[in-house]
Amino acid sequence: MSYSEKNFPSEPTAPKVSTSIPGPIGAQKVKTLGEVFDNRCTYFVADYSKSTGNYIVDVDGNQLLDVYCQVASIPLGYNNPKLIEVAKSDKMIRNLVNRTATGSNTRLERFVWC
Repeated sequence: MSYSEKNFPSEPTAPKVSTSIPGPIGAQKVKTLGEVFDNRCTYFVADYSKSTGNYIVDVDGNQLLDVYCQVASIPLGYNNPKLIEVAKSDKMIRNLVNRTATGSNTRLERFVWC
């Protein structure tokens, strides 16, 4: 059994696009975003709660194969069950809530916070 089959049994088998991108809901959200933020590079608004494995879902329900994993994201898939499990730990909570301004946790900081 592959990693993907084991951890993402409900991952789509192919992209599914049922609206334009952005669709009507996404277009409205992009427009609203443009009132407070420079949205010229915004193509769609993601619904991370519905995204799974290598597929990102937009607010209109379009399932897109995310081959770049948003470039800077952790490339282990959306809603990865192992990462969710770790994120619920006290150690992770302390490191996120008490993180330094630079976001780097040195060994000394890990000793103090963990």
